[in-house]
Amino acid sequence: MPWIEIEINPQSDWNEECLEDWALALGAFLTEKGTSLKPEIHMLPGYNVVQLGEEGAGALTLRSSERLVLIDGLELKGTVDYDFARFVVRFASQMGAVGVCASINSSAERNFWRKMGGLSNRILFLWKERFDEKT
Repeated sequence: MPWIEIEINPQSDWNEECLEDWALALGAFLTEKGTSLKPEIHMLPGYNVVQLGEEGAGALTLRSSERLVLIDGLELKGTVDYDFARFVVRFASQMGAVGVCASINSSAERNFWRKMGGLSNRILFLWKERFDEKT
């Protein structure tokens, strides 16, 4: 699956202590938009994964050493999904991330991420393969 990366300017230092707040903010956003997804945090060594509800709904991985947020498996199908993607990028900046990377499922998604400043990233794809092998 292809990936795209958006470089962002962090508004603060990386703050892992706020991960619970991150999940609550995601939950509040999703509830406000009328979805039934309930995010859960799973802590792994060097990674924090925010699972978006039931299996297969997508996940956000917060990679501490790179200050990077990965959006994996989230399909952008409608207005709520696109609003959610914008929210994640904005919130990642507030959390101190320097980049957001997203898996791409369609040309419409590629265009959306490019409009937000995204660039294709083959190196990230190779890193993601190694990460998947370890988990």
